[in-house]
Amino acid sequence: GRGNKILQRTVKIQPHLYLPAQYQISIYMDGNMKPNWPSVSNLFRRFQVEKHDLVCWKHPVRTRVIDEAREVVRLKLESQEHVDKILAAQARDKFKDETGLCETGFIIRKHAKIIDFSNSWKDAVEQCVRDQVSFDYMVWKHRVRCIRHDFRTKPVGHHPHSGDTRSRKIQ
Repeated sequence: GRGNKILQRTVKIQPHLYLPAQYQISIYMDGNMKPNWPSVSNLFRRFQVEKHDLVCWKHPVRTRVIDEAREVVRLKLESQEHVDKILAAQARDKFKDETGLCETGFIIRKHAKIIDFSNSWKDAVEQCVRDQVSFDYMVWKHRVRCIRHDFRTKPVGHHPHSGDTRSRKIQ
């Protein structure tokens, strides 16, 4: 249910609460992905992790948060009421929704440097469980040093979740 989704996203969003302090960088990867890189050092070098606090990949289809929000409601992944709470916060803060839309299934972050961002993102996900609806807004709001790479360069392959009948391309 909704509570389990929020719990899973809490671990995803607030790694600083769950990982030992000696770990400075973490990689989050959805359960339907498999690593496709020769080494972590190669991954970090290729995607410029040393220069940024957050590394993510652009959404493969949509470029604006509002379009993602509409799709989330259309697919009944979250209620209009919950989505509207995040959109209202974005409007209050004058978020222009022109920074792009990230796909949040694979992210690399220096979690100790983005604690305020992570805590605010967690609060937003408690209002609207679909974390992509608030991710780019929170990156903008907290002025996170973030780089967004082209989706086609994402170094993971995909496999379907158990019971998922949609075919997914292995990269």
